[in-house]
Amino acid sequence: MRVKVLFIGLLALAALVVFSTTTHAQFTEDSLDNSYRLDHDAFRNDLRQDLYFQEEAPPTVYQPFAPAWTLVGTLSPLYTDNALLSPNDVQSDFYFEPDLTLRLDGRTGPNTSYRLYARSEFNAFASVQDADFSFALVGARLTQDIAQWSASLIYENRHSYNGIFDNRAFSSDDLIGTLARDYSFGRLTVMPFFFAGQRFADVPEATRFRFDVVLGLEYRLSERWSLVSTPFYEVNWFEDGANEGRRDQFYSVDIGLQYAISERLVLTMNVVSEHRISNFAGQEYDMLELGPHFDFIF
Repeated sequence: MRVKVLFIGLLALAALVVFSTTTHAQFTEDSLDNSYRLDHDAFRNDLRQDLYFQEEAPPTVYQPFAPAWTLVGTLSPLYTDNALLSPNDVQSDFYFEPDLTLRLDGRTGPNTSYRLYARSEFNAFASVQDADFSFALVGARLTQDIAQWSASLIYENRHSYNGIFDNRAFSSDDLIGTLARDYSFGRLTVMPFFFAGQRFADVPEATRFRFDVVLGLEYRLSERWSLVSTPFYEVNWFEDGANEGRRDQFYSVDIGLQYAISERLVLTMNVVSEHRISNFAGQEYDMLELGPHFDFIF
């Protein structure tokens, strides 16, 4: 109970950070790269949790006014061989990444659900502190089940920071659409997932359109052990400022060995390889990341 209260307090503090930000943005090229790392780790966390913490099926008796609070998160001590995501200045380092979300879920119909949430995440590096980055956001999601697919429309108000909630890098309003479903083949679960999002940022260089194609995979070795993977392809089209016309493409592959400690707690040892190419010179990089992820839901 004390742990839950502590996490809720941290999220409340993050919300205060969001709504009290008045300083001018201090956006740099490092801000964009650090944002990429944090966004991609959060993306993998979401996909891994979706594979394990399956959302509840619609109730037999429809209850439109039965919303529920949930605390979901990931704690990850990680190693990377390219802390600055640089093609030249390659530095390895360890970092700690907590990712916490407090959400309110409910239903407006048998096939329609909604979610209101606050989320906070940061990367704290042991040595390469120029790679430290963080964000806090509030969001809303509406999901409709259509022919066994889940279609979602999402809005997020996000504030991203250089360092651990230190200097604001940029603020944005994100409009996102997703489409996903699960297929089961014996012990194998396959989850195709599509993501499209438009970011409207207060810094022109951060304004962009993003598209992802993902294939979530889970193979159950036994009751508690599984192999999991969430490979994805992503492309970002930048639309303004010094990044106008820029296109970044990412190829990410990973493999993880997962152990279900309980229905609410799971440990995954994961290895990630990511490659970026760009039509802007000097923006390519290769990155390896590995370490454990402690996913929980209360």
